[in-house]
Amino acid sequence: MNTFPVALGFGDEVIVFDLGGTTFRSALLNHEGQLTKVQRTPSINARSMPGKSGAEIVDAIGGYIANTVLSFWDSLDGRRPPVAISMGAALNAHTGEILGSGPILGEHSTTFDLEKAIKRHLKGAKISIVNDVTAAVIGHSRMDSLRHARQLALITVSSGIASRTFNCSLPHVPVDGGLGTQGEIGHHSIKFSIDGHALSLKCDCGGVDHLNAFASGNGIVRVLNQLREVMPDEFKSSHLNKGDHSADVTLETLADGLRKGDALCKEVLAAVTAPIADAIRWHFTLNPEIDKMILTGGVCFFLRDFYLSSVLEHLSASALYPSPAEGESFWAERVMLGPISDDAGLIGAAFVGREHPRVHRRETLGLEAPYRVSRQSGTDYAIHVAENILQGNNFPEHLLENFDRIILMIDSKVEHIYGEAIRRVLAGTYRKVETHIMRVSEKSKDLFAVADVISAFENSGVRRRKDLIVAAGGGITMDIVALGANLFRRGIPCMRLPTTLVGLIDAGIGVKNAINFRQSKSRLGTYCAPYAVVVDPCFVTTLPDREIRNGLSEALKIGLVVDRRLFEVIEEHAYYLIRSKMQSEPGMEVILRSIRAMLLELAPNLYERSLDRFPDYGHTFSPIFEFELSDLEHGEAVALDMAVATALAVIMGFLRAEDAERILATQHALGLPIVRAGLCLDMLTRGAQEAKKHRGGQLRMPVLCGLGEALFIDDVTDSQLEESLAFVESWYSGRLAEVPKSA
Repeated sequence: MNTFPVALGFGDEVIVFDLGGTTFRSALLNHEGQLTKVQRTPSINARSMPGKSGAEIVDAIGGYIANTVLSFWDSLDGRRPPVAISMGAALNAHTGEILGSGPILGEHSTTFDLEKAIKRHLKGAKISIVNDVTAAVIGHSRMDSLRHARQLALITVSSGIASRTFNCSLPHVPVDGGLGTQGEIGHHSIKFSIDGHALSLKCDCGGVDHLNAFASGNGIVRVLNQLREVMPDEFKSSHLNKGDHSADVTLETLADGLRKGDALCKEVLAAVTAPIADAIRWHFTLNPEIDKMILTGGVCFFLRDFYLSSVLEHLSASALYPSPAEGESFWAERVMLGPISDDAGLIGAAFVGREHPRVHRRETLGLEAPYRVSRQSGTDYAIHVAENILQGNNFPEHLLENFDRIILMIDSKVEHIYGEAIRRVLAGTYRKVETHIMRVSEKSKDLFAVADVISAFENSGVRRRKDLIVAAGGGITMDIVALGANLFRRGIPCMRLPTTLVGLIDAGIGVKNAINFRQSKSRLGTYCAPYAVVVDPCFVTTLPDREIRNGLSEALKIGLVVDRRLFEVIEEHAYYLIRSKMQSEPGMEVILRSIRAMLLELAPNLYERSLDRFPDYGHTFSPIFEFELSDLEHGEAVALDMAVATALAVIMGFLRAEDAERILATQHALGLPIVRAGLCLDMLTRGAQEAKKHRGGQLRMPVLCGLGEALFIDDVTDSQLEESLAFVESWYSGRLAEVPKSA
């Protein structure tokens, strides 16, 4: 088995278990989010404890867990991390009770409370128990290739079969309100036949003709061994026939036959994958928001490409209605094999234990208390990109159709240049536009400014459904107006019309708003999605070069962490982007790629349930810089932060010096600051301390490990920060030395 390609990032230690029908595994998730001290032992189950009752088996499992936890605790110098368990059994997600497990507890197993069994042997431990399939889909959701998914589905095919769907943004695994289960498809009864021969087989749980009885690892072996009787002639001439009538045919024999192109082996594989393909088709039919279906488990690991090809062949033969033009590519894009690793359950359980102990939501609104409300509040808003919206019919007029009146909150500078044109477009043929002119700055982005906005709403008698607030200006204007709109009458619709480059590509397109409080930047704020955002690159034409550089600093930021191509466009066209005021093909590419890259990062984590955020690059030290260094714009503070972070990545061994040279040279070409008088080590250490308060007690600082690639660090020393400052100052001094004295 390989290492699962996920590290959870910095956080608390967790002792994790993955209890399967064949093997029990345990590990310590360390502070860096990596699995260490991994141990493997044969499962405690009905086969290893013949004649024992289910209660006795569960008690033995509880004893094994307790002894393993105590062993970990003894090795951790007094630290006692919590325990998270991925359990290979159907369980009630609300209570943690095991509902039954044929591979572990044997036939006709009944309900048992694993947590109670553990606590009989182990006192004082914090324990989280999650189903192994739930843990697996959560573990896979942390893969880089899947972190932008809306919803994922997973089917595991091993000693049993089950499926899960997972809402990645919340995060949430929906389960039945009473039973606490989802996706236990392995115990559904099916009709199974091969070449017209119907088979009836017994499941490990004792039931008859369950999906598990035919298509799980044990089930496939049963099917293979039935072929001697139901298809004797075909069996005799196939690769499956080894001449020993007493020996079982194994999965290894099937895999070898598939490699050699054996016809009967292919027929068996087609028969056992057909019901899996049916399950996949139903998943996508009933839940079109699933972005990927992951196939995993021992059978998928063992048969690998043969298994996936057979599933895809079934799916392509009977596509969704209406059938896509290219059914094969439709399914090939949506169905994937998971990595060959059994660490996914450990990773998923650790994520639940560390970050989200309540991945299952349950609404209880019966006649008895306690009551719980659990609804998924959907966030849905659009960012429209249109050029020259103030001319002709280019403005997306449909956004305004449901409103009688527009309350235009407009920055004074924007009012001077565009006020009349904006009012004309917003008014259309029948709407009234009421204007409030705002004079804002970073220093005045405070409670008084928000109070002024709310007073304007009150004086205008703003209504919740028939009036639309439009915030026209830069990031400061939109922050103040959005916060006021969210507070007034508990929220009124607010559309953003960003007029600065920072607003177009960064500040105007997310759901956060914030104001400063007591010399702390962005200390008060809310999460509130805009009604809509209208982006017009033409507003950039009237911006001073300094404002364009500010915006390009944010574009550079997101490009460096997630979009190498974006960085390369900025690098290649740095001077031209400013000179043309973004009114060029490269300028439009920068704007569009910046918006897309930001939204790909923001959308799965709009409300920051995860505090590991790549958009935080350049925002660890910059709040301190922005408040304490004179005459410094936001984008310039971010640029200074990025310069230090670039040097830090080199010093820590994550980034090549040649890549750092390219980054700093690009910042220099854009006219962004690299160094600044007054910037000192004390600012960096205080910035790191403040960032920890904002990020749940961890630094979670994004640093580069390549161009367009980043990782998170949680530990940085004063000496490393001091070296980083020296690196940047040395680079800048060398660059100045290259400039001719006559220049």
